[in-house]
Amino acid sequence: MKLRLLLPLLFSGILFGLFLLIPVEWFTSLSKHENIKQESTSLDDSVLKGIHSQEEMLKSNKYYPVFGSSELEKPDIFHPAHVLNEKKAKLSPYLIGTGGSTDLIHAINIGSQSHNLKGKKIAIIISPQWFTNHGLTNDNFNARLSPIQTDHLFSNESLSPELKNRFAKRLIQFDQLKNNSYLNSVIKSPTHQYDEGTYMNNFEYKIYQKHDALKSILLPAKSPLNNEKAHDLSHLSWEEMRDYASEYGKKHSTNNKFGMNNHYWRQLMSQHKRYNRNYEFNKNSKEFKDLQLLIDTLKESKADPLFIVIPANGKWYDHINVNPAKREAVYQKINETITSNGMKVYDMTDKEYEPYVITDAVHIGWKGWVYIDEQMINHINGKYDESISRQF
Repeated sequence: MKLRLLLPLLFSGILFGLFLLIPVEWFTSLSKHENIKQESTSLDDSVLKGIHSQEEMLKSNKYYPVFGSSELEKPDIFHPAHVLNEKKAKLSPYLIGTGGSTDLIHAINIGSQSHNLKGKKIAIIISPQWFTNHGLTNDNFNARLSPIQTDHLFSNESLSPELKNRFAKRLIQFDQLKNNSYLNSVIKSPTHQYDEGTYMNNFEYKIYQKHDALKSILLPAKSPLNNEKAHDLSHLSWEEMRDYASEYGKKHSTNNKFGMNNHYWRQLMSQHKRYNRNYEFNKNSKEFKDLQLLIDTLKESKADPLFIVIPANGKWYDHINVNPAKREAVYQKINETITSNGMKVYDMTDKEYEPYVITDAVHIGWKGWVYIDEQMINHINGKYDESISRQF
């Protein structure tokens, strides 16, 4: 009886031992290039927190990485995952981000792939709601931090010691990393001239590396975007598509005066609570330093990013008494932070009162996606126009 109870434990131990003994190269050699296309819209953890899948994607020269947060997960017939492919864009979108993926999370991810980003066109969606009184919280950071990406960032020779020093100083501000010996050693020697070791030890790194490669071999879960019924919009001009998106939004927001989709409004009303978002839109938020860290990482990577700054739902935020002047101050500072660093930006914040640009309180959709789709394709085609950067 005891032996029967021990057999599963023994079997698991043998499998884990074999896993440890198999060389990393065996896993990576099994990775299939055809998986990349399915991964591109999966929003799977192996994509968001991994190294191998993104590395393969960046080597292919066929994809347009789109970094964002929860808006990427929302099914929408005007989502770039659909429209860019329907419009036969030269590059296919590859989605990287989930709810809570803010500037620092993107900066770590991009820093881990810095050596693969020279000249690469990418899009980064910035949500002004990130710029809160507290900035990125410990819980959100802990849930989204990728140890293997962090390790690759600090070992990446294409990034300067000074930039790595700034990353280390930022990371130790989080509770789970404040006593990290590696990060503290980086801070003590900003010129990086020391025997600092690595962020992860060799054993831990190999486990993560094999796990990352193994997940990339297996087909990712079905994309949440596949829940939306397909529509062929390829025959429409951008103006026609915007008109269609407005009609579509109007039909799907009939139970409220804020232009929110009906389903979201029903959920909102079922909660029966007061809404206090006054902690958002802080002009002195830590998030601005994280944005600058992201920008400087992109500079050293020599990437070609298009920042897309989306608005809030102006009518709703007025309703819950978040002062328009407070929002506008944050919009302006985001714009100035990006443009003063010579970066391309599509600033949509002057559209916060335009119907059907935002589908709920904060998420871009419908007509908003159509605006973005057009500018993404222009960026891919090298047709960036500075006039799309809002003038304050």
